Amino acid sequence: METEVKLDEIKTEELVKMKAGELKELCKTEGLSCDGNKKELLERLQTKKFGRSDRFVGNLTKCRYCGSPVRVFSTSRQVIENGVLLIRGIRCSGKHRHTYQLKELIRPEKSQ
Repeated sequence: METEVKLDEIKTEELVKMKAGELKELCKTEGLSCDGNKKELLERLQTKKFGRSDRFVGNLTKCRYCGSPVRVFSTSRQVIENGVLLIRGIRCSGKHRHTYQLKELIRPEKSQ
């Protein structure tokens, strides 16, 4: 009998490497729609995991305002008490050229 994997237990890098069928199963487990292609499934799962898709995943992250592909134009790191705060300057490739910061807290792996 397979044990169900929870979305909170999966790293973003592992999520991106999963096949569409696996993502659909995970969506089903999390009570999300299973329709769409891999990009749409990833977006749905990221939104569920992080509250919105504020985590940069190369070639998959879309502009939060218009949904166009985005590019990183700057990156800075700040070491803080509970990890590293990664701040990326994001610019979308849509006609409005939205620009904003994407902040991501990276926590160190717990050693066992």
